[in-house]
Amino acid sequence: MKRASELEKTDSPVPSPTMGPTLAEVEQIAGEAGMDPALVRRAAQELDSGGQRRPFEAQVTAVLGAPLGIELVRTVAGKPTSEDLVELLSMVQRAADGQGNPSILGNSFHWRSSDSNGTRVMEASVDRIGEETRLLVRERYQALAGGLFGGLVGGIGCGVGFGVGMGVGLGALGSVAFASIFPPVVLGLSFVAARTIFQTSVMGRKEVLERLMEDMVRTGDQWSVD
Repeated sequence: MKRASELEKTDSPVPSPTMGPTLAEVEQIAGEAGMDPALVRRAAQELDSGGQRRPFEAQVTAVLGAPLGIELVRTVAGKPTSEDLVELLSMVQRAADGQGNPSILGNSFHWRSSDSNGTRVMEASVDRIGEETRLLVRERYQALAGGLFGGLVGGIGCGVGFGVGMGVGLGALGSVAFASIFPPVVLGLSFVAARTIFQTSVMGRKEVLERLMEDMVRTGDQWSVD
């Protein structure tokens, strides 16, 4: 409905895609609201075909192969005791696989840690909000991405690619073709290598964090409700 309202302000041609029952119901609502149903059809077609511009985060993920961060949030109805918080903290410590800084206060705790290489930062928290308890697990990978893409693409791709390409190609071999082809090939291969390693690392951590959250929720479901 929001997208159709935006399209109503433009004068571009409107295509006529096939309509389904759900879309027909939406068109009826739009008509009752004084909006052109044809624009609803166009908005639905754009959404189905991915016509709207993707957010910046999605574009970064597409380039790097994985997101720069993962955040999981769930809520449970129960209220944790101090013993419950200690149990959750031990779960977080195992999943973090690194030195952390825990902070427990009342019915809540916060955790922050980084791995031994400093390439990822993990945060976890349990907070009482109203009648519910919020569970949060978050991890950031900016340092990992910078190290991989900077080291492989910048160091090997640019350093070796252009260094060898120009030095050997023009200097030793006297080949302009070699000097022109070798650098982009090495650059491309180094980017693929960095992207593959980053994607594998982040997806592996995603599985760990999802299992952690499942265990935390399962534990929270056993807490007493005020």
